[in-house]
Amino acid sequence: MADDIAKLTARIDRLESALGHVPGGGVTDPPPDPWPWPHWPFPRPWPPRWPPFPWPNPLPPGPIIDPAPFDLSQLTRPQLEMALEQIKSQRVRLDAQEKAINTQLKNVK
Repeated sequence: MADDIAKLTARIDRLESALGHVPGGGVTDPPPDPWPWPHWPFPRPWPPRWPPFPWPNPLPPGPIIDPAPFDLSQLTRPQLEMALEQIKSQRVRLDAQEKAINTQLKNVK
């Protein structure tokens, strides 16, 4: 027990000497406020809002526009061939789905 207390005392002494080399002791209590009340950079709202938006209300969505056409001139030949294969496979899948829906429509009538 006395040996453990001696080890603990030695450890505390080493910590105190290490913190003595840091300006200000290395510990501040309480930590400094990055936004000191009330004026920097602007007054904080009180009570805090939830959800915390940087503006009073969320902005409404902007106009919905069509995307620009895809530039095919920058694709290489293998990339273009792969795109065609993907289109063909999607077409087969969609044709099968259309056939299944048409047969179901016939059965419903």
